[in-house]
Amino acid sequence: MPVYAKVGSSQQDILTEAQARKRPELILMQTERLGTDHVATASGDWAVSRDTLLTMINEEKKYRRDSGFLVGGMLWDSDYEARLAYAEAKYKFAADSGYVVPNWKVSAGVWVTMNKPLFDKVYEAGEAHIAAAFDWQRRKEDELAAMPDSELNNFII
Repeated sequence: MPVYAKVGSSQQDILTEAQARKRPELILMQTERLGTDHVATASGDWAVSRDTLLTMINEEKKYRRDSGFLVGGMLWDSDYEARLAYAEAKYKFAADSGYVVPNWKVSAGVWVTMNKPLFDKVYEAGEAHIAAAFDWQRRKEDELAAMPDSELNNFII
């Protein structure tokens, strides 16, 4: 039996042609639904839903934010635990510019002696890195908002 759906909905109805005529808001779909994360388009195709794409954008932002950044040729951690450590160190360096951490873990297997001049460089680069992740997310969400439903399957994260 043919599959019908309302544009923008993930609900599919398997109806006879006579049943479908009683529900003019439904369109004939070209295939059965691909999954609950897909919605019907006016062309009769299924497209990945905007909510699913927004979730994917958010996950990519988290990956970008938490994947680290380069300073002095070294990859510095930027996951939650590292950001917390940077915040704590910021207060310590503000209170005592001579404060030193003899064994600061930069990332897996990389250690440095952290002093205020190095910390200032790392903190500034970390802030720029985090801002870039959120700027990317904003651009992708704006791009998605401007995209017509019929094009959603072509959206690139």
